[in-house]
Amino acid sequence: MQLKELDLSITDISNKAIEYLISCDFKELQELNISKTKISNKAIKYLSRCQFKQLKKLDISHTLITNGAIKILIECDFKQLERLSLNDNELTDKCIIYLNQCEFKRLSSISLYNTKITHMA
Repeated sequence: MQLKELDLSITDISNKAIEYLISCDFKELQELNISKTKISNKAIKYLSRCQFKQLKKLDISHTLITNGAIKILIECDFKQLERLSLNDNELTDKCIIYLNQCEFKRLSSISLYNTKITHMA
């Protein structure tokens, strides 16, 4: 299957379902939206193992992730990632430290509104 976009937002998807998702052959996936779900850092750990080499847009807004998820995320092999949405999560200034270590060379947009990041970051 040559799936390019997968939108699972506003669903009851679980961390376990994300673990299953990474076993699927979605090598051409360019957009993944898992916003407004109850996934946590554990789901991001599963995503870090996937082979989404064409992923350009990742939306994990309005979830239960924390700074630890960002630390895991920046180690993913998402070389094509251009847009990252992290809105409405429990992220703090430490998140910015992790994002500054990010090596996503094509990343042009990070959305962080309604987080706990301060102007001191």
